[in-house]
Amino acid sequence: PAVVAKAPRWERAKWMAVCAASGVIWFLSCADFDIWPLAWLAWAPVIWIVLDSRTERAWAYGFLCGLIVNAGGCYWLVPYLQRFAHLPLIGAIPIFLLLVSYQAIGWALFCHLLRRLHTSAGVPVTFLAPILFVAIEFVMPNIFVWYLAITQAWVLPVIQIAEITG
Repeated sequence: PAVVAKAPRWERAKWMAVCAASGVIWFLSCADFDIWPLAWLAWAPVIWIVLDSRTERAWAYGFLCGLIVNAGGCYWLVPYLQRFAHLPLIGAIPIFLLLVSYQAIGWALFCHLLRRLHTSAGVPVTFLAPILFVAIEFVMPNIFVWYLAITQAWVLPVIQIAEITG
């Protein structure tokens, strides 16, 4: 196989910013914000970066995206810990970061496996990505369980399709 040069540092920094922005787009499509059409676009830039031949450590881009998604979705945890666990801010923030980091592991695993399976088996991404992410959501235990399906929960035509097809 031909040797592919790795992406320059400035491009990797740009990719990290794109993955962080994708994480913001994901949590804006979820409950409280409910801008559901964003969910239909949010994975595209991350998958494009992960499948780029110059990308090393695809998991890191998924982890960053998952970290932002979970931080945006669990923003309420810090004041919750302050109020009900009587923790100071300095105590609540590490617990928050630990939780969102753990939950971001599923996103890192998705990007790692997507890259490996797509390149080694040649399975089309449009087939592989949804099956892979749903499988990871199904088997990975989370503290605060939520699924990407929540982004479409109030969109009747979409949930009707899910009702019919499973």
